[in-house]
Amino acid sequence: MLNLVKKNWINKKVGINIHYSVDGLDETVSCFTTHPDTNFGATFVVIAPEYEFVKKILEKKIKVDDDTFNAIKKYVEATKTKSYMDRVAEGKEKLVFLQVIMQ
Repeated sequence: MLNLVKKNWINKKVGINIHYSVDGLDETVSCFTTHPDTNFGATFVVIAPEYEFVKKILEKKIKVDDDTFNAIKKYVEATKTKSYMDRVAEGKEKLVFLQVIMQ
């Protein structure tokens, strides 16, 4: 019975992971999408504060300038105090823009 529930799970998403190389780094950022065709028009990727790439920046394994580092650190700390619903609400301003080139 449990396997049937899992198979028919409400809100189940079917899609693919697209892996973007980060220019100048031996890193990739993976993005799940239910619409792979939109990849061809993608101009940016949004990553969550919990994402491994962000953790590597905060651990200084990935180098960024001091202003960017401080902005990311501040944003990650602020998100820890927010509920999931507050974080995903549409129209909420996002506080950090990290420009890296994805291939």
